[in-house]
Amino acid sequence: MSTQAGSRSLGAGRTGGVASVPPPPRHRVIGPRATGKRKVGILAPSYGMEHLSYAMDVPGVQYFQPQPVTLRRLAPQSQFWLYTPFVLGPRTDLLHTFNQLPVNRRFVVSFEMELPRNLGTPAAWQDRYSRKVLGSDRCRQILPMSDAARNFFMRRIAPQDRTMMSSKTDVFRGAVSAPDPSWQREERRPGDPIRLLFVGGEGLRKGLGAAVAAVDRLNAGGIETHLTVISRVTEETYAVPGVHFPGAELSERLQKAAWITQHASLPNHEVRALMMRHDALVLPSVDESLGWVVIEAGLSGLPVIASDMFAIPELVTHGETGWLLPMELDADRRWRHLARPSARDNWDGLQTGFAAGITRAVEDIDADVDRVPRYGTAARAKLEPTYLPEQAARHLEAIYTRALDR
Repeated sequence: MSTQAGSRSLGAGRTGGVASVPPPPRHRVIGPRATGKRKVGILAPSYGMEHLSYAMDVPGVQYFQPQPVTLRRLAPQSQFWLYTPFVLGPRTDLLHTFNQLPVNRRFVVSFEMELPRNLGTPAAWQDRYSRKVLGSDRCRQILPMSDAARNFFMRRIAPQDRTMMSSKTDVFRGAVSAPDPSWQREERRPGDPIRLLFVGGEGLRKGLGAAVAAVDRLNAGGIETHLTVISRVTEETYAVPGVHFPGAELSERLQKAAWITQHASLPNHEVRALMMRHDALVLPSVDESLGWVVIEAGLSGLPVIASDMFAIPELVTHGETGWLLPMELDADRRWRHLARPSARDNWDGLQTGFAAGITRAVEDIDADVDRVPRYGTAARAKLEPTYLPEQAARHLEAIYTRALDR
């Protein structure tokens, strides 16, 4: 049930966050201790879980961190053992996991793309076991984080199981905090350079080369454009397996071009503050399971120029809140050549198309000084009703109530 080459859902949007909530100590209460609340256990709080659970104030819920125990050390290459823990620690009413299917206790599970997350070549019995757990009464809710993830999951469920799985599946998108209210947007005035922001830990997969090529073209054509890069040059990606892309030339360009400012990484709050001083976020990613940075940008009133794949069209409306860059897609709305032998032959064309699309989007901005604030206002209106923590907490409260009261 795993995807080709096992795309890395966990790699997306590392700068995202509901709040700067450090993982709590093992076996401890998360948040102020209270009596009379239902106890929800969170396994290994890390990327994803603060968006989905413990950073939200869910009425009537006390979060705990129990101890997951796995056999991963005995089989370090096995994804199955990593995501199939036995849970120790304090008694809880419910577990809320991210990708994990615990062998004991009742639970709800959130996921960005693959579920069960048995990547690579799991044994047939492992896939059967994971499906049995998902279909069991212990699994109270299955929570894809997008419509695309739900469709991806349901396409891989056996026909005889679809009705049962559909009845316990509910898209829960999670939460992203609003920008700091002290931050004010710096609006672009006629004659100002257009300011683009690129954020992504894996520069090659996220489309850094295409972004740089587009801004090169724009400046050469007379549209002054500045690019802030929060990323590193990478030379390999699972999207094109076995191929090395020399990065020396791009690294030198990032260092020497007067119109580029590069940061290898920045804390999340600094990234979000920078969003207030730019005109568009650029994310021409080849593969993306969600895109927390796209949500943060939209909540900041920042239009987005992003690839038209998987869940991104659920976050960006082309021509209203940003621009979507076309690409060849398969039935799952992922790049048609992802991790296939044909990927290398089609890579250059994809990057050229992304660069052309970014160029057209910036030309739109240059032609209409009001487009950025108009798109930014529409982006906030689109995302706030779903992703602000207050609204997300109400949805999560309903999920926990259904899971515990049925």
